[in-house]
Amino acid sequence: MVLAFPTEVVQLIDTGMAIVRGAQRDKNRLKVCVKEVKAYDERLRASLDNIRALNIENDDFVTLLMLLGGFIFKRDLSLKNIEIHINNNNLLKDGIIEFQKISEDMSGKSRKLSEELKVLAPSSTFPIIDDFVDFYSDSSGNPMGDMEVSDLRDAITGICKGIVPVTVFEEKLATLIIKNEALYERILKLSQDPQIVPIKEAIEKQKETLVRIKNYSVNKDKEYLVKGLEDLKERPDCLEKANEVISLKEMEENFITCFRCLEINSTDLQFCKRCKAVLITEVDS
Repeated sequence: MVLAFPTEVVQLIDTGMAIVRGAQRDKNRLKVCVKEVKAYDERLRASLDNIRALNIENDDFVTLLMLLGGFIFKRDLSLKNIEIHINNNNLLKDGIIEFQKISEDMSGKSRKLSEELKVLAPSSTFPIIDDFVDFYSDSSGNPMGDMEVSDLRDAITGICKGIVPVTVFEEKLATLIIKNEALYERILKLSQDPQIVPIKEAIEKQKETLVRIKNYSVNKDKEYLVKGLEDLKERPDCLEKANEVISLKEMEENFITCFRCLEINSTDLQFCKRCKAVLITEVDS
């Protein structure tokens, strides 16, 4: 699952990491981002106070409010840490990573709070909390097809909407690339029969799509993301289907199925380990 972030948080993470990587030199921009997040957290704190004033008697809900209040305090400390180390890239990177982790926890809890409010106080409105409902309005909550593909699609959508930082997108992209490459290596070890060829082509097309999407990290042209998103939607379960077919073919090529009891046996066996029948290979037959 890909968590959505307030735009102020996204801008701070993206700006901070750009400075760390040398792609951004204007550190004053990062200072502005810090101020914007602090202002956001002040609005969030005020919103939480208004929610507490409802006196909702629900232990889990009260605990959720307390947790969010604690996260605001922790994020404020992380912001101070970022300000202190703004001229030290190594420490700044650590600070940004810590800030992102706290923000992820806050986003998850804020989303939970917005969902609880719809049930416990349906007639009340709290704009900064209700934002989290809007953030996820395009998501059904049920990933379609491969989880890795679904996560990358959500990350790309979030990038385009300004509610997901580039670091999350890069993480999801890297995960899918690794999965794609692992399956491709397995395919190359199999006989290229009519059943495997279309699977191989699908994996190759997905690989091309991932390379195109990766170009966004270089030139920040969202056209790569838009086109990549369209391609991913066309093959949402490419990995899952490929894994099923490949696994079956691996078994076919590395194991012998007993004609009598249908037990699967290793190719180095002469007799079935289950019924002791003589194992017959295609060559023998």
